[in-house]
Amino acid sequence: MIFDSMKNILKYSGVSANFKTAAEFISKTDFSQLDDGRYEVDGKNVYCMVQTPALKPSDKIKWEAHRNYADIQVGIISGEACESIPLDELKDWEEYNPEWDCVYAKDQISGTYLKLDKGMFAVFFPWDGHKPCIKDGALGNGKKAVIKIKI
Repeated sequence: MIFDSMKNILKYSGVSANFKTAAEFISKTDFSQLDDGRYEVDGKNVYCMVQTPALKPSDKIKWEAHRNYADIQVGIISGEACESIPLDELKDWEEYNPEWDCVYAKDQISGTYLKLDKGMFAVFFPWDGHKPCIKDGALGNGKKAVIKIKI
């Protein structure tokens, strides 16, 4: 898991070729000008989804993980938080959905709380469990970009 300011995104370009493509895309994109939807960056290797998710208390959200993609979650507005936890701390898993590259855990344990404020980003790798879309303030909906990176 990585949590940092957007001004540092290019410092992580050495993680992989796909991560470099994603970091360069993020560094030159004004996400506040994009409507919700999917944006192609490099086919199935790197793509972006701009979302306005409903925000909920942490105990109303399931832990999730991915097998084939890492997520870079970029805060477009403040008011959303997420949690992160090492994957091996979660034990009670639902069935993996290969179409969405997603699996959910039934466990309700606490993880590391991260405020995904405007200008911040969090990276969740396949070995990280994460809970997105946590309400952190008065907003009912967040606004973020999720960049999917093939691992």
